[in-house]
Amino acid sequence: MLLALIKKELLALVRDVHGLAALFVMPVIFIIIMSLALKDYYSPPQRSLRYAVDAQGMMQAVHADQLSKPEQVVLPALTLRCMGIGNGWQVYADALNNFNQQLITIEFNHHPQAQDVAILAQIEWQAARVIAPELALPVYLRNNVAVKGDRR
Repeated sequence: MLLALIKKELLALVRDVHGLAALFVMPVIFIIIMSLALKDYYSPPQRSLRYAVDAQGMMQAVHADQLSKPEQVVLPALTLRCMGIGNGWQVYADALNNFNQQLITIEFNHHPQAQDVAILAQIEWQAARVIAPELALPVYLRNNVAVKGDRR
């Protein structure tokens, strides 16, 4: 009985060359489309934020934040040496190792605290740099910005 079913299906496939081709071509097309759709998933762009400490000891933006792949990160042309913060420096060490001469140190596990954000908000409030809440545009920062795709 099983042999008869197998023989019948093979006979149908041999007679239908287009159907046989579809059995092999469709999965290949699916794989290609999914590969193109997910090409940035395993190497996502990283947000690079550049700040410097001002005379009052507060962090101030030096440059507009940048969204780029690790190998395309550009440090600002400053005479000061910089400090790398975040686990991206550890995860993408190979792509970022050419910055080691500019870096004083790298802190992999340094994360902002709510109290730090409150201090920055107070400074902005006192300087009257505020907008209505409905006009605020969110900037999304993830906890593990540099987690590679295979560990998600």
